[in-house]
Amino acid sequence: MTYSIYLEQKGVTGPIPKPLNLWSLNEVDVEDLLQAINERHESVKIYGTVYEINDFKSINIFTEENQVSQESLRQHFKPWGSDDGYIAISGFMLLGRNVTTQFTNGVVPWGKTITSDYISSSTIRELRVISSSKYDLKKLVRLCEEINFNWKRKITIPLLL
Repeated sequence: MTYSIYLEQKGVTGPIPKPLNLWSLNEVDVEDLLQAINERHESVKIYGTVYEINDFKSINIFTEENQVSQESLRQHFKPWGSDDGYIAISGFMLLGRNVTTQFTNGVVPWGKTITSDYISSSTIRELRVISSSKYDLKKLVRLCEEINFNWKRKITIPLLL
């Protein structure tokens, strides 16, 4: 089985970065790419070509199980600059199934599980049972719950505050 990858990056060249299209990768290549992303490498070498992967926004991995003509893919071509371009994600959907979660096992490639808490629920439970005449821990417990709420929804600004 071969795979195609649509990798969106943040601000590589200007405010709207060009997505990276990778074609006909085998399973080992896909896993190497995910490992490089997870380890925050700035680039990865695939089939002798070095690709910049720093500051990526999202990744989608598709099977190449459908026969798609070049003409069909050209309909999804988006120009970039004067002599470059890329295939939009809609073109990748023609190729086959999106198998991103099968490769990542529900883990976002930068190492955080989508459903995990930022502050463990056991820690919050422990804070709830502590009684102190000096400190009111109810506000701290509520703050921890709000942090987890925002973390699960990828709302990261409150985490910085």
